[in-house]
Amino acid sequence: MIVKNTANFSDQREVGKGRVHFEPILQVLGIDQGQSDTVLCGGFSYHDSRLKFSSIWLNDASQINLDGEKECSDGSKYLSGDEHILIEYCWKQYTKRGPHEVFRISPEIENAFL
Repeated sequence: MIVKNTANFSDQREVGKGRVHFEPILQVLGIDQGQSDTVLCGGFSYHDSRLKFSSIWLNDASQINLDGEKECSDGSKYLSGDEHILIEYCWKQYTKRGPHEVFRISPEIENAFL
């Protein structure tokens, strides 16, 4: 999970073109997701004291999954229900432990993805 404060990013792109998620993906992974299908990821944000589960740029993107399947997005700008659960769990761990911490995903959440 990448967590970055994007308020002062110089590259404020248009909605749907990576307005919030471009810089964190580029800074942390060194990937311009708009020109690459080498990473499978989803986008969320924390804004106005709550988690938001949408990203046109990431969630509706043409990405390749681990099995090499292209076009694995469901075409929605929103994360799936299982992805909501995963992000909520990880966010809770992040707010409790702070940055740069490694933690295990609970078996219940892990099993939801198997």
